[in-house]
Amino acid sequence: MGSPAAAGDRAGFRLASAHLRYAAALVIPALALAASLAAAPHIGRTPLAFFYLAAVAASWFGGVGPGFLTVALSIFAADYFLFPPIHSLRVSADDLVGLGAFGATATLLSLITGSLHHARRRAERERAVASELSGRLEIQTKVLEDQAARAGALAVRLSEAQELAHLGSWEWDIAADVVRWSDEMYRVYGLAPGEVPITYQGFLDRIHPDDRELARSTVERAYRDRSPFAFVHRIVRPDGTIRVLQASGEVIVDASGVPVRMVGTGQDVTELEEASAQARQLAREQTARSEAQAAARRMAFLAEASAVLGSSLDYEETLRNLARLAVPAVADWCAVDIVAEGGALRSLALVHSDAEKVGLAWRLRERYPTAAGTDYGVPRVIRTGKAELMAEIPESVLAGVARDEEHLQVLRSLGLRSYVIAPLAAHGQVFGALTCVYAESGRAYGPADLALIEDLGGRAATAIEHARLLQQLESGRDQLERQATALETQAEQLMRTLELLEARTRALRQANDALSRKTREAESARTVADLVAKRLHEVGRITQAVLRRPTLDEVLHELLEQARLLLATDEATILLVDPDGSHLSVRASRGILEEAARGVRIPIGEGIAGRVASRRESLIFPDLSQVEALSPYLRESMRSLLTVPLLIEGRLVGVMHVGTVEPRAFTENDQAFLELLGERAASVIERVRLDEAERLARAEAEIARAEAEAARLQAEAANRAKSEFLAMMSHDLRTPLNAIGGYTQLLQMEVHGPLTERQRESLDRIGRSCQSLLALINDLLSFARLEAGRVAYRLEEVQLDAVLSGLEVSISPAVSEKGLRYAYQPCDPALRVRADREKLEQALLNLLTNAIKFTDRGGRITLHADSDRDRVAIRVRDTGMGIPAEKLATIFAPFVQVESALDREGGGVGLGLAITRDIARALGGDVEAQSVVGEGSTFTLWLPLGNAG
Repeated sequence: MGSPAAAGDRAGFRLASAHLRYAAALVIPALALAASLAAAPHIGRTPLAFFYLAAVAASWFGGVGPGFLTVALSIFAADYFLFPPIHSLRVSADDLVGLGAFGATATLLSLITGSLHHARRRAERERAVASELSGRLEIQTKVLEDQAARAGALAVRLSEAQELAHLGSWEWDIAADVVRWSDEMYRVYGLAPGEVPITYQGFLDRIHPDDRELARSTVERAYRDRSPFAFVHRIVRPDGTIRVLQASGEVIVDASGVPVRMVGTGQDVTELEEASAQARQLAREQTARSEAQAAARRMAFLAEASAVLGSSLDYEETLRNLARLAVPAVADWCAVDIVAEGGALRSLALVHSDAEKVGLAWRLRERYPTAAGTDYGVPRVIRTGKAELMAEIPESVLAGVARDEEHLQVLRSLGLRSYVIAPLAAHGQVFGALTCVYAESGRAYGPADLALIEDLGGRAATAIEHARLLQQLESGRDQLERQATALETQAEQLMRTLELLEARTRALRQANDALSRKTREAESARTVADLVAKRLHEVGRITQAVLRRPTLDEVLHELLEQARLLLATDEATILLVDPDGSHLSVRASRGILEEAARGVRIPIGEGIAGRVASRRESLIFPDLSQVEALSPYLRESMRSLLTVPLLIEGRLVGVMHVGTVEPRAFTENDQAFLELLGERAASVIERVRLDEAERLARAEAEIARAEAEAARLQAEAANRAKSEFLAMMSHDLRTPLNAIGGYTQLLQMEVHGPLTERQRESLDRIGRSCQSLLALINDLLSFARLEAGRVAYRLEEVQLDAVLSGLEVSISPAVSEKGLRYAYQPCDPALRVRADREKLEQALLNLLTNAIKFTDRGGRITLHADSDRDRVAIRVRDTGMGIPAEKLATIFAPFVQVESALDREGGGVGLGLAITRDIARALGGDVEAQSVVGEGSTFTLWLPLGNAG
């Protein structure tokens, strides 16, 4: 049994041993960490390999308690020193899975090794006290049996833990190519334990094809380097499902260093991967939501800023209001600087929520003004026209800007952190700069903020430009009126002078043509005197013969028949110039191809006849097969051709040619005769045409006299309409201009004082008058462009519902002001039209504006669209005053109003509906109106149906 002294010695030893074992549990993780850090470049994806060894060593040396302590310290050390971010206890989802797997595996190893440690310690104690415990052999045997039972239970718990964690173990006998899986490993792969024998190739075959090469290369590298390994891959179960595995292992070598076995674990981490993916998706959605909210706030701010910019014609006060709006919405500080006359900079606004800081900033600007030529900040932005962004203002920038130490200290005290400077630029002109700065709020500007403030600067510049243009328009109004009067007088004088010059030019041209003709006739007469003398008689005879023909067709047929007979040709043809002067058309033909030539048209400048017409000189073609002829009957049937132009005083009437089926060399005499006959033919053609016109004029004279009285009445009505139009234009244009001048002067009387209620009313009147003036001028310009054909249309497939639903934003202020009800009946979202979207919106806004103008308060306006086979009808209905039946036919004419009095309710000059009709017809459609007086009107815009519709 032993003495009490011996028992005390053993107790003391056990106490000392316990201290030593737990001290080792603290030292061993530190050694594993040092080894991991030293071997980090070599162990790659298995940074926990040395900690596995540390857990086994601590459990073997100290038991379960020290083993658990070692596992806990290993997890802490690995997280803090090995897993990013380094020196931080934060860990990613993927690394958290690895640490969890390590903790579970190391804990199980600690339990197993600790049990072995206890068994070893117990065996040592048993051997040490064998003699002492011989009498207790039976009891010790019982104890061993209990331990065996507990070991079995521990193995069962280990199996349960593996199943719970979906963690299996494996061992590969490399030489025999036999892989031994634990039961849980089989279950991870979707197999019953021991269901099939496993080899290395069988293991690879169960890996997803896309990950198979990764697995093979990882195992081969571990075999080659004798190093532990870990990797994530997918497997394909027998039922086709795909699972994600976290695999790890190490190589076991024999005494000579040759790998003989590999052992490791495999854990199903599919659910963890899915959870990680969901977390990443949630993070992306939250980011997108935050960006959308920020964009919405920016749009709301821009909308409010646009309202501020459009609230007044005093652009300086508008810019000050804009700066006040920017703080604190998009800045802690906001400043506006504009370019004054001579290029100098003038500070217009400086805003901050703290009035004392604003005063300090103004004093800084007065004491340290910024020169216009400075190569930084506002001067550079104004000079280059490019915005400047500094997300974080470094100390070096403040030091570079400061003029002295005191200036630098004040700048530091303001706490400036980030700034954006955007130019106030429109149409290539820079009016100034808008500066936004973040300071005490701690915020910083980014690319989105830069775009927002650039947009804001552009809108502000547009407001400045519009205000200045309106001021220029007002100042130049009287000058334009005086110039218009002077131009009218000059135009009348120029017209009289032009008429006189045209008369003199015609006389000179006739004299010159006559002289040229006589000269050519004289030269031709000397050259072919005998032939001409002989044929002049024939020409005179022909002329007398054709003049007796009553119609042009008979005249031409007689001319051609005589020419064909006298020149002994197979065919003769006359082509006359079309009214538009671009083509020659066969008017008459005699000979073998009389029927084939009908309907032939030749462009001037092309083919034989076209070249003769463009050059206005005769041509002889001995062989037509060698030249290009557009007319098929010439290409296929004629061999030789003589062609002459038909001219009257140098003006082209047509072309005449004669041709033969067999080759023939036409002589200069033939050419001279045909030219002479052509000149007479041209004169006869012109005379016959004049005679026909005279007969037609005489026939129409009686009708004209009957219509004269009606024309006179219509002329008087037209004069009255013109007078009414001029009166309306004078009334509608002068009134807003006078309002602008009068109320602007009232506002300028107290520029530096606050606005009174009366001043605000004056500003409202100015705004309304400006809008009226701009609308009238825009209508006049639009109609002028449409009439001149200078409007370009960009046709495309337009989704009709998107266009119609967006119109309410533009007309809602006018609808609300008149107290009307507006309703849009949505159409099929798939309905599309072939149109120019901008011009379509303009036409529809004209119809809606017209309906608003002539609908009394409390009335209703509706808009809807439907399709009819290949067309789309867009209808605007109102419950207004209606249009009399006698005026329905004229409302789409320019400058026509249903009400013509100067005190009519609707403004304008009557161009809106005319512009709408021109746009509709240019888009391939039309517009029509139906109305009942006292009940309302319906305007229908017809457009071609798009391909998608």
